[in-house]
Amino acid sequence: MREGALLTDSRLILAGALHRANGVYLILHVRQILMQPFAWETLKRAIYGKKVRIESLEQFYAVFTTMTLEPNPVPLDIKVVLIADRLLYYLLAEYDPDFAKLFKVQADFEDTLSRRAENELDYVRTLAAMARRDNLRPLDWGQSPTGSSMPAAWQTIARK
Repeated sequence: MREGALLTDSRLILAGALHRANGVYLILHVRQILMQPFAWETLKRAIYGKKVRIESLEQFYAVFTTMTLEPNPVPLDIKVVLIADRLLYYLLAEYDPDFAKLFKVQADFEDTLSRRAENELDYVRTLAAMARRDNLRPLDWGQSPTGSSMPAAWQTIARK
C-alpha cells in the first residue's frame, strides 16, 4: 500500500500446475484436489473452457472490489489423469454430473499382487521397459539376500 492505494506487481503471478502441464499430461490425486477449496470446480472449469485463467478467490466471489491484474487466459491443451481409490471414483461418478463427461476412460487396477515368480518377473520387465523408454539408469540388481532374480529395491518395496 502506497499513499492509500493498493499496489501489485506482475512478478507475483506464478504458473500453476495447469500452466506447467499444458500440452502434456497432468496426473492428480483426487483426494488432494477435493481437499483444496474450489480446486475441483476450477479444474473442471478449465477443462471445459480449454483455458487457464488466473483468478483470485476474492475476485471470483466478489469479496473485495479492488482492481487487480487480469492476465489473459492461456489456451489449454491437456490430458488429466486422476488417481483415486474406488470409493472416491464411485462417489464422484454418482454425485458429480460433470465427472463422466470430463473423465471418460476408467482404468481399474488391483490393490494387491500375489507374490509369484511370474508376477515378479512381469513387474520387473515393465519397470525395465519404462526405464529404457525414458532413458533412465538401468535397474540396480544389487545383492539379493533371498537369492531372488528381483532387484534389491523391488524386494524392499514388495515387503511393505
